[in-house]
Amino acid sequence: MATYDVIIVGGGISGLYTASLLSKHDPALKIQVLEARDRLGGRLYSPNGHDMGGTWSWPHSDFHVNELANQLKVSSFFDDGLNKEQVRFLGGTQQLVIKLAEEVQKFKEVEIKLNQFIHLINSSSVDDNQVVRIKATQLTTNTEEEYTTKYVVLAIPPRLITSKIKFEPSLPKNKVDIMNGTSTWMAGASKVFLEYQIPFWRRSNQSLPFSLSNGIMVYDASQDALEKYVLCAFHAGRPTQVDMDYIKVHLLETLTSIFGSKIRETNHIYYCNWLEDVWTCDNPLELKRYNRNCMEDMHSLGNPLLRQPVNSIYFASTETEMEYGHIQGALKSGQRVFNQILSKINNKI
Repeated sequence: MATYDVIIVGGGISGLYTASLLSKHDPALKIQVLEARDRLGGRLYSPNGHDMGGTWSWPHSDFHVNELANQLKVSSFFDDGLNKEQVRFLGGTQQLVIKLAEEVQKFKEVEIKLNQFIHLINSSSVDDNQVVRIKATQLTTNTEEEYTTKYVVLAIPPRLITSKIKFEPSLPKNKVDIMNGTSTWMAGASKVFLEYQIPFWRRSNQSLPFSLSNGIMVYDASQDALEKYVLCAFHAGRPTQVDMDYIKVHLLETLTSIFGSKIRETNHIYYCNWLEDVWTCDNPLELKRYNRNCMEDMHSLGNPLLRQPVNSIYFASTETEMEYGHIQGALKSGQRVFNQILSKINNKI
């Protein structure tokens, strides 16, 4: 059974940022990051540079994001098509995760494992010290692995914690109720990216962004510096099952009536259904059944109870903060957890 000082569940931006802060403070800390997916990044996912999840940052307020992007040398550019105060990142927001992971793994006491599904967390007291035992399934081999640690950080959405992980002893009921009632940012959302040789839509009479029916926002997602010209259809309204048939029959047909037949002359089409991602959305049938707008609850995130640790278990993710699901909220949660663990360590000295 492998033993660590800190185990971080979740290899997204909040989990890796927590690992980075802890390692910089004390390089001797033995840290394990466990991620269920076969990739890092969580909802910062940018295949071919297209941001399927987190996309924008607001430099005037996103101090953690500014600092991290500068540290990692990830370039940003103002997204004039949407809001002159917000920026996107060249090559996609996943660049922040990839480069942060490279920095974290320079610390010899940090390990990162993919395809690790955490299904049991047992907390007990030994000689007045909390010991946390974790059981995981290695998803590629379907084998069981066990870990022990002094501190565990759950850097995944609150609803995923309660639906995926069994706790011994159980978490407090009032905390569980709040976690179950906290929506997961991007759960139920979908994005479609249409790549073209040239940005022909800029010569049309249709201004961007604009909204279609059912809460679909269409915007210019191009990265001119990379000569990558793209339209994005962001399905942020009621959950929509996006596949190639839907794109060809419904989306392109609608956009043809606006931009003409050139809309069908795509170089490539990329799409992502967060509704189908079991590590993001735990309630797809409920979202479909009640026809809920998958982004409507983002202003209700950040209940203070979500931020309170339970013994040696700490909680990070953008949902725990009040930044409406933004990248800044994820980083802010990592900073908070770092401070909470550091305070606990200092009190033991």
